[in-house]
Formats: sequence, structure tokens, C-alpha cells
Amino acid sequence: MLTGQHVFAGSSVAELLAAHLHAAPVPIAERLGAPVPAELESLLLRGLAKSPADRPPSAAAFRDALLRLDVPRWTQEDARAWWRTHGERALRSEAPALDLLDAPTVTVVGERAAHL
Repeated sequence: MLTGQHVFAGSSVAELLAAHLHAAPVPIAERLGAPVPAELESLLLRGLAKSPADRPPSAAAFRDALLRLDVPRWTQEDARAWWRTHGERALRSEAPALDLLDAPTVTVVGERAAHL
């Protein structure tokens, strides 16, 4: 959400899943094209770590760490200013290359899988 982009992209479900499993995320400041407080970027990248041992242990721990950061809070006025500056372009942006909402899903019941 911070960058307005998906963390990983792919031209197929398999490519996207492979990126999630094996690719390191591009640093947030690099993707955003603007500075990001180092502590915030570090926490967000920890949340995306491949190994569970490298991630915060729970959503509550992640939230607590986020609230402890010494970064300016996003206000309603900040949101209004962002929408005045970027809203038109954001609403016109193209759909992602791969929309997982349209991807087939698999439901496993016992030992059988059903494609939906």
C-alpha cells in the first residue's frame, strides 16, 4: 500500500508464486522513488521475509512494532492532499498484469482437490 504497487509481479500464476517463494522484494524507497524512514522500511521488509523466524512472530507484534516507530502519523489532511495530487492518476492506473481474484482456486477436502 505504501508504494501503490504489488510487491511481486508475474505474467502467470506460476511466475507470481515463484517470485513470492524465491525473490527478494525491491526495497520500498527504491520502488516508491522517495525516501522512507529506515525503521519503517526495515519493519515492512521483515514482514515480507521468506523465513518465519525472520518475521515478527504475530500480527499483534507487527502492529506493536509499527506503533512504536517514530514516524509522522498519516492524517486525514495528509490523505486529502495525496488524493488532490495523485488521485486522478491512481484511479486511471492500469490493472495489474495478473489478477489473482480471477485465478483458479483449489479446495482440498480429505485427499481430493477440486478446482473452482
